[in-house]
Amino acid sequence: MDGFNKQPPWLWEPNTTCWWQVPFIYMLGLAIGARFIVEIGVDQGYGAWHLAHLAKSNRGLYLGVDIVPVQKKIFESCGVEFARYFDSCRLPVKFLNEDSKTLTGLPIERVDLAFVDGEHTKEAVLHEVNVLLYPKAQVNGTTYICLHDIVDFPGVKEAWEIFKEDDRFQALEFYPNSGLGVLRVK
Repeated sequence: MDGFNKQPPWLWEPNTTCWWQVPFIYMLGLAIGARFIVEIGVDQGYGAWHLAHLAKSNRGLYLGVDIVPVQKKIFESCGVEFARYFDSCRLPVKFLNEDSKTLTGLPIERVDLAFVDGEHTKEAVLHEVNVLLYPKAQVNGTTYICLHDIVDFPGVKEAWEIFKEDDRFQALEFYPNSGLGVLRVK
């Protein structure tokens, strides 16, 4: 768990809603050998840090998508020291500064693992998952999509209910801390 062992002290977010979720997603990624990892909604870089280390461990690539330039957000929230440290680790990362609602494709070979925590409307979540799926998802059961906030945000909850009934997926849900839904693409 290289990304966790080398985590800088200013990165730990004890009050974040994903204090357990990102480590869970990291372990899922290790278990499935995820090489191509996408995060929609990077925020302050907590998930980015760990998922980029996962990509490095698995000789892959991390793609972070956010409407606000990611480097600017990380610099403003964590400071210049973290921004420099992030860059110095030589992690296999690409950042895409784009509104996820208008996203039409991804500059990545395929998607093995995704963490969706972008805009929280039903329409946006449905769109984000569809962008992840086609043609990037592996339809042999090796692509996993994790959705944050399936409990506390009505739009995400509505989208989650649709995905649970969708024959393209197997679904698993966790309720603590705003909830985490895990979709396995069949």
